[in-house]
Amino acid sequence: MRHSAIQRPHQSGATTLVTVMVLFFIMALVAAYANRNLVLEQRVALNFQRLGVVNEATHEAVALVGNWMNAGNLDEQCRPDVNGDGRFWDRYLIVLSDGRIDVPPDAKPPEAQKALANEKTPYVIACDRVGNGDWSCQCPKNHRPVFVPEDGQVRQSFVVRLRPYNDPIRDYGHSANLGRIGINVASCFAASSTCSRLVYDSNEAVPLAMTVQSFVLNRAVRMPPASALVVRRDVDLSDGMQVVNNNPAAGGVVVQAGGEVTGVRDGVRGPAGSPHTLSVAANQASLAAADSDRFFRLFFGMYLAEYVTQPAMRTLTCNNRCALALQALVQGGARLIRFHGDLELAEDVVIGTPESPVVLIVDGSLRINSPLQLHGLVFSSDDLSWSNVSAKPSVVQGAVLVGGRLVGDKGAAVLFDGAAMERLKLGTGSFLPLPGGAGWGLSWDDKR
Repeated sequence: MRHSAIQRPHQSGATTLVTVMVLFFIMALVAAYANRNLVLEQRVALNFQRLGVVNEATHEAVALVGNWMNAGNLDEQCRPDVNGDGRFWDRYLIVLSDGRIDVPPDAKPPEAQKALANEKTPYVIACDRVGNGDWSCQCPKNHRPVFVPEDGQVRQSFVVRLRPYNDPIRDYGHSANLGRIGINVASCFAASSTCSRLVYDSNEAVPLAMTVQSFVLNRAVRMPPASALVVRRDVDLSDGMQVVNNNPAAGGVVVQAGGEVTGVRDGVRGPAGSPHTLSVAANQASLAAADSDRFFRLFFGMYLAEYVTQPAMRTLTCNNRCALALQALVQGGARLIRFHGDLELAEDVVIGTPESPVVLIVDGSLRINSPLQLHGLVFSSDDLSWSNVSAKPSVVQGAVLVGGRLVGDKGAAVLFDGAAMERLKLGTGSFLPLPGGAGWGLSWDDKR
């Protein structure tokens, strides 16, 4: 019997497989080429997203610094702290005698016109943020923050330089820049150690946003009084309230009143050599004709309702022992203080200093019946009643403005302080962002 051998079929299709693979590879190349614009758009979108993040950080930086400039005491992490080492103003700003604002020598740019590009210009504030968390900031007393190193966790940061306007040519003369100060902010998508050198190291592949924002001082007192006591209606000096003006430059008038001035005048004294008969100016028509709002505007330059809304204004809240509450507010850094309603100060306290006078605005009547010592300017929109039977003095060293009538006694005293009035005019108030005072710059590198 013959057995026929079974022949296996020859394998085929290898050529087809190779052909299909080549065609698939060509199709992949065609698809990649066709989607090249999508890849580019994704990279551009990522850069714009990161740039938007740093641009937002720059806006936040300007807002934060503006808040700090008008805040009370701050700690070295830029947080409000009633026990902190002074205000932003005390730490970073110096008011010159002509009203210009300067900065400490170690925080000043060597050349103002190179304040954004000169690496020798120090950054005095640095803030970092991880993800969507809160800002972690540094406002050190030595003006030298410790920059956070790159660790892959920080997603936003900004650093701040101070910009004084003291160049008479570049800054359009000194008189045009009274009460003006600027900040230079650099924000980036990285830690502050990178951001601090990014301005003068363009090789860094990090999105960057920069701005220069100017702030102008809204002065606490536009036209300080030239007399120790100015009252819109009648004044009763009783048994000899003391009112003294030893400043010859302020003139010889010590008391101004829109009505009658009665009581013993032995305690009313002007500068040495000035006629005693001219120390009191009663029945002043301009004062008598002014209503409460106009009387306020004579010295503060705006209506009371507008004045009390400024950023640096603090509101005194208390039901009793208000003098102690006022003292605590001032010790916490407040310089502009407002109380709405009738206020009584009945404790033995010291409020303010000759170097740091305060403005107390009482939107109502004021009653003082204690050995209070206050440095600055006191305004009462209604009557002022002032008595002191203790052996200690009850003194306002500065000036007193009364929108109603005043009744005092021998234990009360107003000592005019022209230097304090000048400090309130030039070196106290609220900082406001100056319109048109910002210049913005954006950049990024698509290698990252």
